[in-house]
Amino acid sequence: MNDVFLKTQRHVQRKLRTGECPSDELILDLEIDVEAGAIDIRKSDKNVEKTAKYRLAARLNARKREEKERFCEAMLKAAEVSAEKLGSEIREDVAVSLDETVDQEDRLESDYGSMSRGLRMALKAKERAVEAADAAHKLGKGGEIVSTCWEWISSSVPT
Repeated sequence: MNDVFLKTQRHVQRKLRTGECPSDELILDLEIDVEAGAIDIRKSDKNVEKTAKYRLAARLNARKREEKERFCEAMLKAAEVSAEKLGSEIREDVAVSLDETVDQEDRLESDYGSMSRGLRMALKAKERAVEAADAAHKLGKGGEIVSTCWEWISSSVPT
């Protein structure tokens, strides 16, 4: 069931990118509900959680070293503007993730931490972009720049 929720989320994101699906509050609500459903399923069963965790970490681990470093650089930038505790956790996960002398199990845990935080941050940014676009539309100003930002954020979220 977790995989069905994740697949649904990817399909919605793809349809938003291609314009097949309207980018409005209802679709954002659907996207958030599907993500919450997947999280609920993962949290209700430790085996599902463990499997999902390893899949996500393996996805990052399978990337070329340069791509992983680029992702980690983005996470370090996020750490700079995060609360102290969260920023510290992000920096620690990035350090472990990039250190190939660290035990693979520990690296997978750090990869999972980085990927899940990165996805949550991106989804929150998308949510805020929708709110900003709606406000700009109501005001009649800035719609084009907000739409451009929304497209960039949407295409930046890993699926």
